[in-house]
Amino acid sequence: MLGDSSKSLQPHSQGHLPKKPGFDFNKNILWGGVLNRGDLPAGTDIAFHATDSFSNGAGNYPGNLHFTFPDGSTVDRAITFHVVDWNTNPQVKDIYLNQGANLNLWDGVTNRSDLPADTYVGFSTTGNFSNSAGTYSGKLLFTFPDGSQTDRAITIHVVDRPTDISISSISSPTQEVGKDVYKVFGAHDADGVRNVELSGNFAEFGLSASPLYNNGQAAEGQLWGSPVASRDIVGKPTKPGTVHVHVKSTDNYGQIKEQDFSFEITENLTDINMTTAPNGLKEVGKHVQQKHSSNRW
Repeated sequence: MLGDSSKSLQPHSQGHLPKKPGFDFNKNILWGGVLNRGDLPAGTDIAFHATDSFSNGAGNYPGNLHFTFPDGSTVDRAITFHVVDWNTNPQVKDIYLNQGANLNLWDGVTNRSDLPADTYVGFSTTGNFSNSAGTYSGKLLFTFPDGSQTDRAITIHVVDRPTDISISSISSPTQEVGKDVYKVFGAHDADGVRNVELSGNFAEFGLSASPLYNNGQAAEGQLWGSPVASRDIVGKPTKPGTVHVHVKSTDNYGQIKEQDFSFEITENLTDINMTTAPNGLKEVGKHVQQKHSSNRW
């Protein structure tokens, strides 16, 4: 029997273990899949029994964690190894932040979408960091889902400056039901626009927001350094009414400016077909009667 009755013989598996191909398979890896290791008795041994053949190549490998306790009793818990070929090479750049603005460490990562989901990023600095104006050097520490880590040197520049963002809008010549409509919402800042976001009720009219544009050219993700950025509302409206658009623009220092716009979608009058049905003769000196009707296509 166990000498320490306070310890549990009921291990709890987290059910999955994400790893990269080629990982070093050992007992420490297996313990990473146990939620309550501290509750188990000292001297408990752990092993992995795969349902099928197992390798550390990419793939999903179901099986059981096999626990052997100091008294010789055993118990199994189901678990699956998810071996995924992740990109664990984050690319970073300096962060520019306005004094008092919230620091988002992901603003310093240029390839966030290439990294595995659930990657965690932290910041360690060589000195004391605050959001007071100054330059702060340190490292971004990345922790991946399998527990592996890497870091990248980075500098955070905190400045004290007002935002110079200006937001404007231009429209297509016609904004009618069934006709192509575009409504451009642009932001300008001499120090650079980071992003332009659109929200509102435009989807109710069958309209959608375009990708982000940099001086008229499609841009991937957020912009850095470009003084002009924009998004469009585009599509063929399905009904008349008032479209409301909320524009949120962020500059390179984290400053935000927001502004509301609205525009009208009107009936498509050019789709009304006017026809004339003559009734009687149209002669000099004779009475002429015309019947007019309008038909919507």
